[in-house]
Amino acid sequence: MGPLCVVGPITAMFGTVTVLFAVLFLGERLTIAETAAVIIAATGSVLAAIEIKASGRNKFIGLGPLAAMGAVLLGSAITVMMQHPIRADGWVPTVIAVRIGVAITACVALFAVAKFWPGMGGLDTPTNGARLPKRFVALIAAIGCFDAIAFSSYAIGLSTAPVWLVGLVAATSPIVLLFGGLVILHERLRPLQWVGVAFVFSSMAIIAFG
Repeated sequence: MGPLCVVGPITAMFGTVTVLFAVLFLGERLTIAETAAVIIAATGSVLAAIEIKASGRNKFIGLGPLAAMGAVLLGSAITVMMQHPIRADGWVPTVIAVRIGVAITACVALFAVAKFWPGMGGLDTPTNGARLPKRFVALIAAIGCFDAIAFSSYAIGLSTAPVWLVGLVAATSPIVLLFGGLVILHERLRPLQWVGVAFVFSSMAIIAFG
């Protein structure tokens, strides 16, 4: 619902917003070097997510960019809110509670979309009664397992490290996608994206050795 070259940079701001929320609501403090690393990492994530096209104009108006902004704000808020229950009650019950909430919300949203906006998720697509291929079902199950492992790892990180640092590291996901496209899909990175990669690695080095 929005151009990737617009939505990508918006979602890449997740780390920056998380750092801002952690400072404002949790009272976390950053050194000058850490602040510089945050700025460099945010800039690098945006540069890595940008795809400049020679033709056409990209508009920021639309449901896609708005949804991306909402995802960034809500994701950052959830990260900040999860810190206390994780450190008070442990990451396992917190992860289970969050996932139950996600499942309930997804069911309610699916019902609402099916009733009032069936075209939103392709729910109005006619079916011919064909069964899903076993490979497709296995892929869905594998994605679910990987997602559970990733979210659990994220929760473990919040239990031991500052929120701003966990959010910043998690926000480097565009770099992982870039290298995945480079190695697996044999895509080529543009010079601006290589600059973004260098910025992110530089910020990690500042945090590690600063």
